Amino acid sequence: MYTSRKQRMQAAHQQQQPSNQHPEQPQIQYQDYQYQGQQYQSQQEQPQDQYQGNPQNQYQGQYDQYSSRPTPQPVPRQTNRPIAAPTYSVGMKGAMNQFFHNYANFRGRASRTEFWYWQLDNFLIMVVPLIFIIIGLNHLSNIYGGLSNMGYDISMGDMWPVLLGLGLLLLWALATVVPMIALFIRRFHDAGANPKLLWIAPAIYLIDGLLGQIHLLPDLLDSLLFIGMLLVVAAYLIIASRPSV
Repeated sequence: MYTSRKQRMQAAHQQQQPSNQHPEQPQIQYQDYQYQGQQYQSQQEQPQDQYQGNPQNQYQGQYDQYSSRPTPQPVPRQTNRPIAAPTYSVGMKGAMNQFFHNYANFRGRASRTEFWYWQLDNFLIMVVPLIFIIIGLNHLSNIYGGLSNMGYDISMGDMWPVLLGLGLLLLWALATVVPMIALFIRRFHDAGANPKLLWIAPAIYLIDGLLGQIHLLPDLLDSLLFIGMLLVVAAYLIIASRPSV
């Protein structure tokens, strides 16, 4: 095939120049690279809070919500408790409040703590009039040279401490006799004893007093009745010391 001189020179010149183009890659390799790039880009766009397919972290988010220990809530103070209900954790002030709130309440129960704390309160209150009586008697003994030497010519100015103490004791006894009986009845209920036993001591006291007034009671029987009444009162205190049933 005949070629011109000009064509031969162009072909030689193209052979001498280095080729800057890369050899064509197969189309399948370029397509794979393009697919891999899209796959990598799609992975980068995924949310960061995914668990990357780890089965151990599948419920990690739900566990973190309940992992902390709940804060204990304060227990509300009970305010609707019936007054007649026994109070097993009470102090001196609480026992006094229960005593006067249940002034004429002969039903319900009373705990040992409530009962004995009130006895302590009662004793401490009675100490005040007893101090006036002791001071007054000591003053009279110093003036008249002994209590046995005092006659009917004692002036009221010397007797006022004794009278004041006796008056306070009498007023306190009248103010507390009804709630004291109610407290004993409630304590007997709580201890499982029959409250009718409380009538024994007053019955002995009335029999002793009536028979003594009409002079039909010998001295020996009078002493026996008095001792029996003290034993009954001691039995009351033993029953009051029994636990709740």
